[in-house]
Amino acid sequence: MPHHALVKKLLLLCAVVLAIASLSSAALASTTNVGLSAIVVNGLHREMNGTSSVSAVPAPVLWISHRTGRFTLFGEVTSSLGPTPVSNTGNGFGTGLSSVQLSYLNVLLRYHLNARTEIGLGETVYNQRSTYSNPFSTLPPQIDTSRVVGMRYEIRERLYGTMHSNLTTHLAFNPHLSANLIESQSDGDGDHGDPGISEPIVTTQPEAGSQIDAALTNSVQNKRYTVSYGLRYVNMQMFFQSGELADRNSFVMPFIGVSTTVGR
Repeated sequence: MPHHALVKKLLLLCAVVLAIASLSSAALASTTNVGLSAIVVNGLHREMNGTSSVSAVPAPVLWISHRTGRFTLFGEVTSSLGPTPVSNTGNGFGTGLSSVQLSYLNVLLRYHLNARTEIGLGETVYNQRSTYSNPFSTLPPQIDTSRVVGMRYEIRERLYGTMHSNLTTHLAFNPHLSANLIESQSDGDGDHGDPGISEPIVTTQPEAGSQIDAALTNSVQNKRYTVSYGLRYVNMQMFFQSGELADRNSFVMPFIGVSTTVGR
């Protein structure tokens, strides 16, 4: 999906929320919450040439929500603190993947059906940069970059609640994710340019796939602050146009965070 189309979708989503807020009566109170969490990423990255694993890698998650009446505008963003090293297993040399740098954004509009159930619609964006190296070659490493986007559908349910605590679950689904994988590597001996001069070879491959994102969260409130902790599971799979596996990510992520109400 072109970047301008994504921007238009996000702006349209924000415009809908602002319109709802402007038409709401004064009796509908607005609440804004800001939170910061730490997740610990554990899981597997699979490609057709092998499997790479990530173990106990921490990452920050910043989120903000604004509720007016039955509507809540929610956004969350996370990014690796730097290139994350991975280890390869499987078919001898594995995938050759040595590190990954990743950012992740969710923006969606939720509607509160009742005191227990919410449904949401929004957009998911991944930005990924992967480095592939070969210990038996003097060539520079291959760099793959991609931006994955797709519509996100979500349902949230409060399983149990008291005056100061809530146990909730959410299930989100991206039925169609799309991306263009850009591969950049050196030709090594200048075959594609001046003799003896290494030049980059850049290729582009379209990808398409889907994602499931589920979590179980317990929240404990103390005055203006809320502490949340739980477990999150993400499974994303992408395929090339030929039908071959591009990559499959399966991550289990414990998390803990704190949030507060602002503007009151």
